Amino acid sequence: MRYVVGGMGGYGESQTGTVSSPLPYNAITNYTTTAIAGFIANHRLTEKTMLVASAGAEKDINANVGNLMATGNGDYNIAMNDNYRTLRPTASLGAFDDLSARERLGLIGIYRQEAYRAMTSSTILATYTIGL
Repeated sequence: MRYVVGGMGGYGESQTGTVSSPLPYNAITNYTTTAIAGFIANHRLTEKTMLVASAGAEKDINANVGNLMATGNGDYNIAMNDNYRTLRPTASLGAFDDLSARERLGLIGIYRQEAYRAMTSSTILATYTIGL
């Protein structure tokens, strides 16, 4: 389970050579409770190298998302919950190499479908971890 409280403060654009009608935007909030389920598998290639893979889904049990409102040159209401997906797939694939008993290098690729506008995202992370 995951509970997220998020949001964005209000702000206003400035008039520039490319922005002729600046707009102020209201603050928005997001309160979401999500259930997460899936599978994780790992395979040790060598004593120091491991592959990890996961596949699963996120299901929003409760989502309260505000709308983004722009005022100024007419009013624009951007419904953040328009085409909102409550069920989203996610997957990852990674490799870790233990440099020593206290150091690890990692390379992780993550795919997930985002809640807003039904967009997808792909992320690649390179990590270095050190422990005491």
